[in-house]
Amino acid sequence: MKPFALTIATIASAIVAVADEGDKTLQYYVNQSELVAVVSIISVEALGVKEVGVQPYNCRVKVVEVLKGTPALATPEQVIGVYVERFETSPDDQLAILKAGSRCIVFLAPIGRSDSDQFRTVDMWFGVERYNSHMARSLKELAQPKKK
Repeated sequence: MKPFALTIATIASAIVAVADEGDKTLQYYVNQSELVAVVSIISVEALGVKEVGVQPYNCRVKVVEVLKGTPALATPEQVIGVYVERFETSPDDQLAILKAGSRCIVFLAPIGRSDSDQFRTVDMWFGVERYNSHMARSLKELAQPKKK
C-alpha cells in the first residue's frame, strides 16, 4: 500500500507544480493589464497592415465579466472598443476566435484617457485568449490583492 500512496502523492505534487507554473504566466499578464475581462466579440475589422508581419484589428466587444479592473474602466454589459495587434504573415497565423460571436478572455490597457471605452491588448501573442472557465477563475483570484 505504501508504494501506491507514494505514487499518488508524487502525481498530485506534479499536478500542483504544473498549476503553479501556469499561475506565474497568468500572473505576469494580470500584472501587465489594467483590465482583464471575459468578452463576447460583436465585430472585428481587419485594418491595413501596419508593418510586415503585424496585422491590426479594431474590435467591438461586450463585457461579460470583469476579472480585473475597476468599474471606471468597464462593467458587465458595457460595449468597449479593443485594438488588437497580432503577428500574422499567412492565413494560418490568424486567430480563429477573433470573430463575431466568439467568447474570449482579453488582457487590456486603456488607450488615452482613463475614462475612455477604448483599449488595446497588452501582448501581441497572448492579448486575446480562448474562453476557459478555469482560466477565468484563476485570473480573478490572481487579480485579488495578496493577503499578508
